[in-house]
Amino acid sequence: MSENGLRMIGVAVAFLLVFGTGFYLTHFGRPYGVALFTAHKLVATGILVFLGVNIYKIYKTSALGGSAWLIISLAVLAFVVMIASGSVLSAVKSAPTVIAAIHKVVSYMTVLLAIAAFYLLLE
Repeated sequence: MSENGLRMIGVAVAFLLVFGTGFYLTHFGRPYGVALFTAHKLVATGILVFLGVNIYKIYKTSALGGSAWLIISLAVLAFVVMIASGSVLSAVKSAPTVIAAIHKVVSYMTVLLAIAAFYLLLE
C-alpha cells in the first residue's frame, strides 16, 4: 500500500476513534471520564495538526487550485467550530441545546470536508 493510502487509513481510524469516544461521552453524560474525554480532544486536535502539516508541505512544493483551497479552508473552519462548541459543551454545566446540535451536525460536516481535503492534498 502506498504512503498516502496509509495516511488516509490513519485519518479514518482517528475519526472513528473521535466519533466512538464522542458517542460514548454523549451516551453516558456527565461527569465525563477524564481519560476518555482527553483522548477525544487530543485525537481530534491531532487530526487538525496532521491536516495543517500536510497543507504546509503541499503549499511549499506545489500550487493548489482555488477549489482545493476552498475545501481546505472550510475543513479548517469546521474544525474550529468543533473545538469551540466542544469547549462550551464541556465547560458549561447545562449547555444550550443549540450548541449540542451544532456540535453534532458540524461533526459530520467536518469528517466530509476533512476527507475531501485529505484527498485533494494526498492525490
